Amino acid sequence: MQRLLKHGAWLEDVSESYTTQTCSDGGALPDSRPKGVAGLGIRSWVCSQCGGVHDRDVNAAKNILNKFRSRAGHGMTNAER
Repeated sequence: MQRLLKHGAWLEDVSESYTTQTCSDGGALPDSRPKGVAGLGIRSWVCSQCGGVHDRDVNAAKNILNKFRSRAGHGMTNAER
């Protein structure tokens, strides 16, 4: 849902479901991802599909940004990834 804020900025709600588990490089939900309550203590992981190394919080932030940009019609340059 998009909302126009008081000062002219737009706010878009983006679900954070699976953002820590989805590979931000390739979009895969690999078997090597941290899962469940036990996985909350895992702070970094390696994607078993592409070999990308991910910090859990940075990976989630990249996935949320990618979701927003895909909905809002904004592209990403390689430098921003």
